[in-house]
Amino acid sequence: MTRPISSYLLFFALAYVGMLILFAVISMFLSSAGSSGTVIAPFLAAMMIGEFFIKKERRAPNDAERNALTMGSFFIFAAINIVLLVLAFVGGALGDIEVDGNGFALISGLLILFLGVLFLIVFFMMRWAYGGLTRKRAEKLLGDQNSTFD
Repeated sequence: MTRPISSYLLFFALAYVGMLILFAVISMFLSSAGSSGTVIAPFLAAMMIGEFFIKKERRAPNDAERNALTMGSFFIFAAINIVLLVLAFVGGALGDIEVDGNGFALISGLLILFLGVLFLIVFFMMRWAYGGLTRKRAEKLLGDQNSTFD
């Protein structure tokens, strides 16, 4: 490998944050663009890093590299979104939600369930981006890549 995995993860973080900013700017003009960016931005960033990997390494990632890229990217995605959620909570973005009694537990439970499903979807989309999509792209760009297929 010509570059360590950490450099690809750094590029993922930069690409993901850049896409979040782009989707935020777009959502100022189109109301539905911001919500779709939560799922699409990490997938697009993973596809970009997969393409970058192919061009630098002249091959698709093997299984160990794919797992490292997927897990590292997912942890970056999760950390950024948890920090943003905490900042929104501390900044009062969720202050208008007034619940009493068991309502807080219900709202919290639904939020955790929603985030769990969202994180699961994003994880498998990133795994697909670093796996099948990157391998197909490598085959198209570089020719036969039988040594990298499962």
